[in-house]
Amino acid sequence: MNAADKRSIALGMIVELYFPSPPGAKYGTDFIGTDPNAIADNIAKLDVMGRTDRWKAAIRRWAGMVRNAEPGSLRWAFLQGLIYAGHASN
Repeated sequence: MNAADKRSIALGMIVELYFPSPPGAKYGTDFIGTDPNAIADNIAKLDVMGRTDRWKAAIRRWAGMVRNAEPGSLRWAFLQGLIYAGHASN
């Protein structure tokens, strides 16, 4: 398993924390995170999984998007930041 694979697994673990997949489902549908700071702190921990500026910037951006999300926009900030991190993981 290479580093990109490990980063992808880590992203999946963060997603599973906040969008748990019910048995038999392909994707989680219920966002369960309500504390943006706690979610952003967990996201920020992914920083150590990569050495490139691209990875580190994507993780900082994602954590910042979640931490500063407007009320009612946390779910979308989480998902959009995940996309940026996913692209930077390879």
